[in-house]
Amino acid sequence: MMSIFCLIKEFYTKNRNFINYNKNLVISAIITAIVDIVIVTLSALTFIENYLLISSISLVADFITFNSIFVILLYRDNIIKKERLRQDSMKFLTTLGVAEISYLITKFLTTYLFFQLIKFDSAQISISTTALAWICYIVISNILAKRTKILT
Repeated sequence: MMSIFCLIKEFYTKNRNFINYNKNLVISAIITAIVDIVIVTLSALTFIENYLLISSISLVADFITFNSIFVILLYRDNIIKKERLRQDSMKFLTTLGVAEISYLITKFLTTYLFFQLIKFDSAQISISTTALAWICYIVISNILAKRTKILT
């Protein structure tokens, strides 16, 4: 009879790349959310009532922050080996690209709508819209990564 430790070790060994991939997504998302709180708050103070501009600034800052951190973490963890990256680069870029598009659309629309309709504090809007967008990103990214088999 296998112990629980053996089962966990077997699961981790089998799914190590997916676990590390998701760990990197979560770390990047947390750092991006913290940076976004500052940026949305400063933008809301600077560009009062210009919700379209605030949403755009938030989106650009999120995109730059997340992608920079995520790429650094991917290479640090060496999840994708160089040889395999060359072979699967289109699959990898497609997976991240489609997930990023879902993130950008969700983030932009929810930020704009929350400012327009709900009138929360800018920090609350930043946290809630970032969380909604990351849920979409992580779900789509994992579905596509599994279907394209880039992390197996």
